[in-house]
Amino acid sequence: MLVASGQAFWSKKYTLAPLETKAIDIGELIENQVKDDSGYVLPRSLQSGQANWYLARQFGGTGRLLQSNPRTYSARSLSCGIYAAVIGGNWEPYTTSVAVGQSADLGELFAEVGLTESGDNYGYCFGSYVGTSTSFYYYWETLSPSIASISGPNDESYVNAQGVSPGNATIFGEVWDQYGCGWDQYVGETVTADQTPVISGINPGTWNAGATTPVTFTGQSFGTNAPTLTFSDPTISYTLVSYSDGQIVANITVAAGTQTESVSVSVTNNGYGVGNGFYGGSGSGAQSAQSAPATATVQTPIPSNLQLTSPEDEGGGFLTMKFTWGSTSGKLSDLGACQVRENVTYPTGGNSACPPNAGATACYWPPSPPWPPTTQPGTAYPNPTLVAGPASAGGVFDNNTITNQAFVKPYSQSSFPATQIFQYSCSGGPWTTFGGSYTITRQVTQQNSNWVFMISKTGISFSSVLVLP
Repeated sequence: MLVASGQAFWSKKYTLAPLETKAIDIGELIENQVKDDSGYVLPRSLQSGQANWYLARQFGGTGRLLQSNPRTYSARSLSCGIYAAVIGGNWEPYTTSVAVGQSADLGELFAEVGLTESGDNYGYCFGSYVGTSTSFYYYWETLSPSIASISGPNDESYVNAQGVSPGNATIFGEVWDQYGCGWDQYVGETVTADQTPVISGINPGTWNAGATTPVTFTGQSFGTNAPTLTFSDPTISYTLVSYSDGQIVANITVAAGTQTESVSVSVTNNGYGVGNGFYGGSGSGAQSAQSAPATATVQTPIPSNLQLTSPEDEGGGFLTMKFTWGSTSGKLSDLGACQVRENVTYPTGGNSACPPNAGATACYWPPSPPWPPTTQPGTAYPNPTLVAGPASAGGVFDNNTITNQAFVKPYSQSSFPATQIFQYSCSGGPWTTFGGSYTITRQVTQQNSNWVFMISKTGISFSSVLVLP
């Protein structure tokens, strides 16, 4: 016979002779603190619960529960018959003993217990089989209370145990299920030490802002239920692709505009299967403690690999070329938040105010003669000259020449350099150089018997020449 209520549990076997009827007064069991076969008693505070019985051999025996209230002279009789055969008295559970550990800081030890859905028929069924009931009754106890104690309810389909001291702990469990025939059910039980997750690898370890990156996390104790990833940057999101106890594959999404940063990643183990409690380290309930953080890098895609291509001499002191660049992400479309500009600077001597609408506060004016008069348009060089455009274009055409060709006699040797670099800025950030420098040299010089204007540039093997009148 089994009497159970919450964590209270009382189980005792009775042997009846043929035609014998036995009455068991639950009130007397409580009042007299009668011990069951395991030495347990029902608490005096017990006022409700379940009373069940089973037959080791079903040869027509019946049971009845009589509930009465002498004060009101009322009674009700509940006869259970074949549907009340509660099997489990002959059950032999599997038990497992595992060392808690020898360290001074034991943390918590949890026992995972899962119900095996199939059973073994020992052949003592009598009558029609009516199938598996939806009602299950459980009972767990620690056989080593000085090593591990029950933590929480002991009448669920799983049990939590907490480490008390170093040693080996054995947790014993029983389960009853209602059948029309005699079956035994087995419950497998394991005791596991600290299972806080550990991240040992992140591949790839660099994630681009404004993009979704498939990432594989390797390690241990991730669980077989869907794990939880936590990032130090709360704007990062993820979608799980697959997961196992040793590997997680997730699509990691970093918001556009996120600046380059180091990001800490942690994993929380959410358990092993449906209905099992968690058993890891300082975790509780169905979650482990978070893993120690691992580090990844968030990188804003930026322009890279500037190349000077397709130089041409158009004649008359006119050079053309194209500058191209790529993206660190491999996709120019990821550079939508970035700008690229050329930054050209001139000598600091000979600078004065620029003409209106020159785009700069100071301009370089080469000496005249031989250069064109400063009173004429097109003779000033804004210092610096800044021209910006969208980085996602991936390139820009560049023309190097002289706007005003009204050179002044007497001609003489004269030259000045310009230094050209390329810079990018993303999401309004600072301008950063990623290409150059190139030196553009403009000069008046004599070739044979002619005075010429010549323009040249580092990275180009030829010059362009304009013969002066």
